[in-house]
Amino acid sequence: MNILSGGSQEPGETLKDADIRECLEEVGVKVKVKELLFVSEYIGKNHEHSQWDSEVHVVTHLFACTPQFNQSTIVKGTAPDPDQIGNE
Repeated sequence: MNILSGGSQEPGETLKDADIRECLEEVGVKVKVKELLFVSEYIGKNHEHSQWDSEVHVVTHLFACTPQFNQSTIVKGTAPDPDQIGNE
């Protein structure tokens, strides 16, 4: 289960711009991106799923963000992930 929106960075796109775009696409929320909080690195060959993920290497940047809308309004993203079942 994923609890954060996210995806890939497009060529020429800053990390903050990618975060803004991904939040709009996946959950339909415009955000103000603040400071970088954490960097997480997953190297598949070092984990329990290495037989499937041995070639996977993902670096994730987690930013603090503030929604730029009335938080009581639930909207839908323009391009949600195929297995996404909802937003909270």
